Amino acid sequence: WLSVAGLRETIPHNGDNDGEIIACLEVAHHLFSAGRPEDAAWITDLACSQLDVKGAFGWVIQICRDARSRARNTGVAEAVVLSRLGVSAARLAGYREAEECVTSALAIRQELHVHEGMVSNLANLATMQQLYGNYGAARDQYRQALTSFAVTDDSSALAAINYNLGN
Repeated sequence: WLSVAGLRETIPHNGDNDGEIIACLEVAHHLFSAGRPEDAAWITDLACSQLDVKGAFGWVIQICRDARSRARNTGVAEAVVLSRLGVSAARLAGYREAEECVTSALAIRQELHVHEGMVSNLANLATMQQLYGNYGAARDQYRQALTSFAVTDDSSALAAINYNLGN
């Protein structure tokens, strides 16, 4: 779990925030241990987004796989971790793992009636269908993402969905 902290020199250096990333991972570790998986998952997601910017996708996948085992059957926490793992797996062309993770995250959100992250999950699944050449399925999922869009969602997601529908 904290192997990133132990191997700090292996984090790609595209900025001076390595200490912040490691601190986030340590906080997430303690939050998981304290029985606060949702807070831990969001902090893990923050650290992984910073690693993602550095192109450290392998680290993100390693961290998310471990966090997934710690967040299993915790609802929103598991959905957060699965979403990040799915996106990172897709970046490394692990499309089947990506699809499984994002589909599971979406199912959790739908079961719990949690809107946050749902549009992103739908859009990511649509993009995967597009990559597979399943254009009809991609179009349907992009449309579902649009109809699920709320004013509290990220407006850049709306732009990306509309762009992809136009292509």
